[in-house]
Amino acid sequence: MARRTAEQNQVESCRSTDAFNGVVLASGAVCSYLLARRTLRPVEEAMEAQSRFSSDAAHELRTPLTIMQSEIEVGLRDKKATKQSHNELLASSLDEVQRMRTLTDRLLLLANNHDMTLLPTNLENAAIEAVNHAIPFGSGKKIRIENSVGTLQVIGNADSLIDVLVILLDNAVKYSPAKSTITLSASAKGQTRRDANN
Repeated sequence: MARRTAEQNQVESCRSTDAFNGVVLASGAVCSYLLARRTLRPVEEAMEAQSRFSSDAAHELRTPLTIMQSEIEVGLRDKKATKQSHNELLASSLDEVQRMRTLTDRLLLLANNHDMTLLPTNLENAAIEAVNHAIPFGSGKKIRIENSVGTLQVIGNADSLIDVLVILLDNAVKYSPAKSTITLSASAKGQTRRDANN
């Protein structure tokens, strides 16, 4: 009987040890899972940011390509085109290529986490340039683009402001009915002053 009790104690001891080992193993697995998930969170966020950046870059580059394509198609269809009109078309295409190069350089700056220079910028001039870039978008749908932006000074990057306005106008053309008018306008609400010492 004493021997049987010793065997029972040994079996119970083994069961207790197995149960303890099982709890430790399960706890370790849960902790490992939670730590791995926590460790991978920055990787997931970086991958999402990279995906957003790629999508934004594709959209930014598509706009100048659309302008070039529209202008070239119109130029090729024009049976009465003169040498001067072809030269204007080539000059406009060259402007868009230069714009794409600038845009690519800025995208690379953003990808490398460099800051853009923010300076006092005339919003009216940015709007005029954006409207000039966007006019070919509306030509196929006979959409008129008007600029009602007055003289406003903002702190920003002029090239980036132009790009944003061109993207807004591009989207407006896409989602507007044919033969409509798109008006670009801006107004100042309140006055903000930024001190160089702040």
